[in-house]
Amino acid sequence: MKRVLFILFVALFLIFPIFAKDGENPRSSLYENSRLLPQGAYSLGMGGVSMSLEGNSFNFFNPSLYWFSNGFNFSAGASFLMNDAKLGDLSDVYYGSVTFPLKDWFKVNLSFSKTSLLLPKLPVSYSNMLKSETSDNYITDIRISFVRAAYFGDTVFSFAITGKYIDQTILGDYRTFSDDDIGSGFGGDLSMLLKFASNNSLSYNFGVSLVDLVAPMDVAMGIYTGAGIQFKHNFLGDAQLNMGVDYLINHKNSNGLHLGVEEWFYNKKFAIRAGYMKNGIDSNIDLSAANVKPIYDPKGQITFGAGLRFGGFEGDFGYALSNDYTGSSLSFGVAYKGKKREKMVYKLTPNIKLYVNHDYFSPNGDGVKDQVRFRIEAQNKQIIRKWEFIIKNEKGEIVKKIKSSNGLPLFVTWAGKDKNGNPVPDGNYFARLMVTDRYGNQGVSNASKVKLSRKNAGVNLIVNPTLFHPQKDTIKFTVTPLETTVIEKTKIVAMIGNKVVHTIKFDGMKDVFEWDGIMNDGHYPKAGDVLSCYAEITDKAGNSAKSMLVNITVGAPVVSKPVGTGSGAVVAGGAGAIPTVSAKKSESLPKLPAIFIAARIRFAPNSFVLDAKAKALLDKIVDKLKKYKGSTVRIEGHTDNVGSRAMNYKLSKRRANVVKNYFIKAGISPSRMVSVGYGPDMPIDTNKTKAGRANNRRVDVIMINR
Repeated sequence: MKRVLFILFVALFLIFPIFAKDGENPRSSLYENSRLLPQGAYSLGMGGVSMSLEGNSFNFFNPSLYWFSNGFNFSAGASFLMNDAKLGDLSDVYYGSVTFPLKDWFKVNLSFSKTSLLLPKLPVSYSNMLKSETSDNYITDIRISFVRAAYFGDTVFSFAITGKYIDQTILGDYRTFSDDDIGSGFGGDLSMLLKFASNNSLSYNFGVSLVDLVAPMDVAMGIYTGAGIQFKHNFLGDAQLNMGVDYLINHKNSNGLHLGVEEWFYNKKFAIRAGYMKNGIDSNIDLSAANVKPIYDPKGQITFGAGLRFGGFEGDFGYALSNDYTGSSLSFGVAYKGKKREKMVYKLTPNIKLYVNHDYFSPNGDGVKDQVRFRIEAQNKQIIRKWEFIIKNEKGEIVKKIKSSNGLPLFVTWAGKDKNGNPVPDGNYFARLMVTDRYGNQGVSNASKVKLSRKNAGVNLIVNPTLFHPQKDTIKFTVTPLETTVIEKTKIVAMIGNKVVHTIKFDGMKDVFEWDGIMNDGHYPKAGDVLSCYAEITDKAGNSAKSMLVNITVGAPVVSKPVGTGSGAVVAGGAGAIPTVSAKKSESLPKLPAIFIAARIRFAPNSFVLDAKAKALLDKIVDKLKKYKGSTVRIEGHTDNVGSRAMNYKLSKRRANVVKNYFIKAGISPSRMVSVGYGPDMPIDTNKTKAGRANNRRVDVIMINR
């Protein structure tokens, strides 16, 4: 897109001068005079900066620059030029401008100026022709501009369509033609401005204005071009260096070249300037007898200046070195820029969003999720001037704060440390981003939650059966975290000696994992082998834990007795194989589901005491566990959400343990049980009602069967 815009600007610069006229009616030279005076005198050779960089009080030639004014903006001022006696005593310019937004991409500007004409003094013999002072001869300019902006990332393309009314007034017989020949009329301009940045400190600008595209009088269309560089740095506070060049061409006798550099320092309150200006225009009046020179000296002048900003006002002073034609000249101006009103009138809350790449992280130095990265999305990012990133704990206390005024970054990272560089404790943390744009409007992002957990949860592995008969049995693994955590990956490894013979991998967690016993090489283990198994879990924070090794003894493979065979049938594996043996008692028992909730025990608030009803339910489960020898049990404790999260975790574990201890006292082996506490994290009913909270205060006894 940038390439297309650049080609467009070059085409406009090269093609449109073809249509400019070679000559003009003498009356139009007065209008040319008024166009060159404000830029040459007031800006002191700083035309490039005035046109292409924001910050100056008034811009006469490129209204697309108004897009970069700060929201609603009002400015008014005056500038004066005192020059050599040949050019008159004093010339002055009075102007005012108001810019207001209708949309976040569309603005309107209204402006006016009254410029006194810098007319040459005539010899004494012609004094009767000049009956008025210089300030009585002026041009009034009233215009309205519609300004539109388009954003391409950090690049802004702004253009403006301007309608204007020009009125030329000469009070005296300076001209030999009548007042009807002085001229007035409606006209139009078109201007464009491209602004882009290479980093937070350096930005570039390029602008083009087609002046008098619709001529208000008998005036040739002109082209006004400019380019500038803006560099932000620190020198006695917030500082900024501006450099610019611009060039105006209308026809062969009308042109202007301005070069300039200025440095704002001490928080942009003071400026020093230097420049070069060369303006050339012919009066087109036959005053050869009076030996009158052209109004502007085409040889050029070097200028120096200074600026001051205070309370919304801007003052400017300049001095142009003398030359053979004009001598020295002095100019000064003052303007009100209206910055005090920006925050009151232009209100558009910045839209900021914050995204985190990991909901959980563990800054423990293991290289896995040691930090989190918050991604920032912002509309109109280029107008953000200040930002502040804050991280709070669950109590609302600020543990980390980052702030800057050097542009909004793409990411902010956090390694789990507080403002003093110390590690923060495990828990939930909440991040927000607050920004302030150049209009003073403030925006706040969404709260981005992240859980910090350095703790290794621990894991327990239960294997059933511990004596495995290939081709008959299926090995079932029950994996249980010892702490409440969110499991992201589960792995179960079976080994013979130090050799891994089988691996189960699963994203997440489930209650039972099954293995038919076939190893990686496609065979069953041999009778007498010992399978050493362990489970490994990885939680969402990146913490990993391994269980203790659990051994499985491999028995002889068993083949069911073939139909129609006699007593001489044998199992696969030869004479040494073990015949099929089944417990008659187990065969007579009804088959149970693979996994089910055998009982749900309720508790009073803040209690972990078993009442008579709960004990009666547990006694029934004890009977089942004694009958079904291969069954295991998982005991899960829960609470409602009343009270602190930490207290509820402890209470849920106590409730699970009291059930586990009841089973142990009843003769159930601890190796067949796992107890965990989930606190308030797994409700089965609403916590907004008394009945719902009563349902959530529970222990679930889950039977897992072969």
